Amino acid sequence: MQNSKHKNRNKKRQRNLFLLPLLLVLLSTAAVIMLLNFRLQAANDTTPQDTVNTESTGRDSPTKGDDSDAIETPEPTPSPTPEPIRVYTIPENSLTGMEPDPDGYHESMDAEELSAFLQREEVQALIGGRQLVWNAEIERFPDTPLRWYFDETILCIVWQEVEAQAVGTFSETIIADGSQLRRKISADELWSFAFETTSQFAADTNAVLAFGGDFYYHGRACGIGIYQREFYRFDPVTCDTCYITADGDMLFSYRGQFAEQEEAEQFAKENNVLFSLGFGPVLIDDFLDVTPEDYPWGEVNDTYARAALGLLEEHHYLTMNINCGQAGTEYYYLATLRQATDAMMARGCRKAYALDGGQTATTVFGGALINPVQFGWEKEISDIIYFASARGGERKEIPQN
Repeated sequence: MQNSKHKNRNKKRQRNLFLLPLLLVLLSTAAVIMLLNFRLQAANDTTPQDTVNTESTGRDSPTKGDDSDAIETPEPTPSPTPEPIRVYTIPENSLTGMEPDPDGYHESMDAEELSAFLQREEVQALIGGRQLVWNAEIERFPDTPLRWYFDETILCIVWQEVEAQAVGTFSETIIADGSQLRRKISADELWSFAFETTSQFAADTNAVLAFGGDFYYHGRACGIGIYQREFYRFDPVTCDTCYITADGDMLFSYRGQFAEQEEAEQFAKENNVLFSLGFGPVLIDDFLDVTPEDYPWGEVNDTYARAALGLLEEHHYLTMNINCGQAGTEYYYLATLRQATDAMMARGCRKAYALDGGQTATTVFGGALINPVQFGWEKEISDIIYFASARGGERKEIPQN
C-alpha cells in the first residue's frame, strides 16, 4: 500500500517537472508579445508627417493647431533675367546714316590680315556665330585688294573675283540693327529729277556701302512702290516686288499676287514694311531658285551688267555686281540673269532679288567706286540702297529669349 502511494507521488513530481519548462516557455512568449505590442503602439502614436517634419527641420513637430511654430514652404528661387542686348539704331525718319569712324576702314592685299582681324573679340561679338561667305581661300580677281569696315554696329567686307568670266564685286555686310539697311531717293522727294550718281548719294548719306537701286523713276511703271511707309505706286502685274521691313528682312510678292491696293497695304502693315524695291525678278526664295526663264525687265537672257541684293540670314547680307573688265582683256564679258542667280546660289543666299543692272550696277565703299561700270562712267540715277553705321545713334534694348 505504501509502495503504491510512493509511486504516485513520484509520478506527480515527474509530471510537474515536465510542465515547469513548458510554463516558462509560455511566459516568455507572452512577454515577447507584450513587448511587441508596446512598440507597435508607440510607433502608431507617431504619424508619417511628424516624422518628416522632425527629420527635415531637426526639431519636434509643432503641436496641432499651434500656428506659431508652423513651417512655411520656401519660395523657389527665380532664375535671373538675362541682360538685354543693347544696340544702336538709326531713327526711322532720319535722311542719312550715322557718321562712320574714319579709322574703321581698312585695305590689304593680304587675306591673312583680314582673317586675323575677324578673330578680334569685338568683331566676333558682332558676327555672333554667323558663317561668313568670305574666306581666305577665295581666289580674288587679279591685283585687287580686300577692303573692310568695322565698328560695333556694322561689319562690311568687299572683294572681287572672277564670276561668269567677268568681274564679280561682292560685298558681305552684318549689321546690328535693321535700321542700318536703308534707301535714299534723289532730293529726298518722290518724283524728283535731281538725279545723282551712286558716289554722290553715298556722300550724302554717310553710307559705308552704297549700291545702285531699282531706278524707280526711269519712265517705267513697275511693281508696288513704298517709301518711308508711303505708297507711291501700285502696279502689281508688271514685276515682282521686294519689301524691306523695319527689322531688315526681305519679303517678296510676285506678279499678280495682289489684286487690290488694300491687300498690299494690309500686307505692308502686318509685316512692318518700311520701303520696297521694284525691278526683279525674285531670284531665290527660302533657298529655292525661282528665277523665271522670261521676264519683262532687264533683258534677262542677254548679257548685261547685273546687280542683286541677297539675304544670308538675319541682319546678314550679300550684294553682287557682275561687270565687264577692261576692253581687250579675257574678262571683257557680261552676264545673263541665269548666271547672276547661279552666283548668289553658290554663296548660300537664302533670298535674293535682282536690281537694275547696266550702268546702275555700281558698288561704292567708303566713298570710292569699286567696280568697273558698264560703258565706263557712272550714270545719274534716282535712288540707292545703302548700309550705314548706327554708331552714336539712339540706344535700344532687345530682350534676350
